[in-house]
Amino acid sequence: QYKIPYSRQRVISSGDLQLVDRSLANGEVNHDRDIGFDLRSKDVAGLGGYLRYYAGVYMGEGRDFGDRNATPDFKLHYLGRIEVQPLGEFDDDYTEADIVRHKSPKLSLGGAYSFHHDAQRLAGVLGSKAEDGGTTNYHSFNVDYMFKFQGFSSTGELHWRKGKRKPGGATTEDPDDPTATVLLPVTAPRNGYGFHVQAGYLIPRTRFELAARYDHVAGIGTEDPGDLTDAKGYTSLGQKDSVGGGLSYYFADHSWKLQGDYFYLWNDAELGEGDNRVRLQLQLAL
Repeated sequence: QYKIPYSRQRVISSGDLQLVDRSLANGEVNHDRDIGFDLRSKDVAGLGGYLRYYAGVYMGEGRDFGDRNATPDFKLHYLGRIEVQPLGEFDDDYTEADIVRHKSPKLSLGGAYSFHHDAQRLAGVLGSKAEDGGTTNYHSFNVDYMFKFQGFSSTGELHWRKGKRKPGGATTEDPDDPTATVLLPVTAPRNGYGFHVQAGYLIPRTRFELAARYDHVAGIGTEDPGDLTDAKGYTSLGQKDSVGGGLSYYFADHSWKLQGDYFYLWNDAELGEGDNRVRLQLQLAL
């Protein structure tokens, strides 16, 4: 049971981030942890680390699956990922911030595809279950990058997800006839896309870093009105945006650091009706 190697920011440890938490986009589309296995290589064909691959098969029920999470049905989750480091191999492409201040530019590019057969939750292994009791077949794609050079770093991801619902036929009491039942409305899949772009700069001759990020999530299709009998062409994913930045001080790299950030978050393009969020975090990790 481990993090599925789908999106770079989810695989990066929460302790190795340059802002207090991951992006909204990553939170919506990441595949989190699951039980399964993969084949992988960090140096395909002995090319010096320029090319990597991952190919995995997973149970598709998420972490600690069982009665409290999902019903094991052996409808599996399949994933493939490729990474390229065109400017030469470097081993800190899965940590944010250029703490070592690379003297030459470093770039890692990644792309992944997954197919989740009969996902029991509306966000794959995450989120709530559909009220109609059915499942969803999801196709997901993402591309991402990590760039570092002389204290400057930038990372970003672009995600796309589309699913086809299989309604479960769950029923409820007929409000007009207590002796009868009616089908619950079909819930639309969380079809949509998302992205984030992030950058930071470690101020020369100091341990201070400034960083900023913008991210966006939006549905693809017509918004679910809540009374569907057929989910085709509809989505239950709304629009979410956030923009903000932060300041970090690295006492001892990521192991011991103090971070603060500020973000403004809004939904459904209502920019003037958003929320302010301020966070402060001290980390000491062994």
